[in-house]
Amino acid sequence: MDNPSLLYYQHSGNYSASGALGSLLGGAAAAVVLAFVYAYVILYCPFIYINFFASVFFGGAVGFVGTNLLKRQKVRNSQVAAMIGVVLGVIAVWAHWVVWMYAFLGRADVEERNLLVLALNPSFLWSLILEVNNQGAWDIKGSTPTGGVLWAVWGLEALLIGGASFLVAKSMMDSDPYCESCGSWCTEEGNIAELQPCDPAELKRHMESKDLGFLERLGGRAADASNWMQVGLHKCKQCGMTNTLKVDEVTVKVDKKNKESKSTKTVLENLLVSSTECETIHQIGRRLSTPVADAKAS
Repeated sequence: MDNPSLLYYQHSGNYSASGALGSLLGGAAAAVVLAFVYAYVILYCPFIYINFFASVFFGGAVGFVGTNLLKRQKVRNSQVAAMIGVVLGVIAVWAHWVVWMYAFLGRADVEERNLLVLALNPSFLWSLILEVNNQGAWDIKGSTPTGGVLWAVWGLEALLIGGASFLVAKSMMDSDPYCESCGSWCTEEGNIAELQPCDPAELKRHMESKDLGFLERLGGRAADASNWMQVGLHKCKQCGMTNTLKVDEVTVKVDKKNKESKSTKTVLENLLVSSTECETIHQIGRRLSTPVADAKAS
C-alpha cells in the first residue's frame, strides 16, 4: 500500500501575517457586537438552560466569524486557526463582561456608568466584578449564589465561550480542503450515496487501495435502516485537481417516547481522489439510488 501520509489531504500550512491579523481584528469586532446581544440575554433570561446554549452559541459564532475571515484570506493552517479561536474566545469573554456590567449597573439604577470607562479600565472593571461576586448577581430557587459558587458558574461560562470559539475555529479550518493548483477552497458535495453498514477498518482498507467497487458491493441502505454509511466528496470546482472522499457512519435511535435522534461518526475523511474517481463515485451513488426511487414510485 502507498504511504498513508500521501493518500490523505493535509493543509499546506501557508498563511500571511496580514491575513491572520486582519481576521483577528474582524473577529474581535464581531465579538464586541455579539457581546451586546449575549450579555443582555443572560442578564434578563431566567432560564439557565437557555443561558447555557447562549454561551456556546456566542463563542461558536465568534470562532465562526474569525475562521471565515481566515479562509477568505486563503489561510490554510490549522494551528493559526486554533490560536485565533483561543484569542477571540478571550476577547469575547472580556467584551461580555464589559457589556454585562454596564447592563447590570443600569438595571440597578446606577446612573453614573460609562461603557468606555469599563472597557478601558480593567482594574475598575475587576473591582466591580469582585463586588458583584460578594453581593450576588441573580437568584435561583430563592437563593443567591455568591463567592466560590458564583466563581464556578462564571468560570464554566468562560470555558464554554472560549472552548466553543476554539473548537469551531479548528473544525472549520479542517473541514474543507484547499486546492493549491488554482488557489480556491473545495466545495462539499454531501450524501452522494447511502450504503449498507460495514466494518470501518475494512472500508478504509478498500478505499485506500482505490477499490471503489467495494462501495457498490455494499449495496444501498434499506429504507427502514437505522444504521448506514453516507458517502460525500469535496471537489475543486475550478480545476478539479484536488478532491477528497469522506464517509460517515449514521445511526438513528428511537427512545421510549418514540423520539428519534441521529448521530454521525466520521470513519474516513480527506482521502485524495481524482476527478475520474469522483465521477465513478457519483455513478455508483446514482445506480444505488435508482431501486429506492423505483420502489417508492410503485
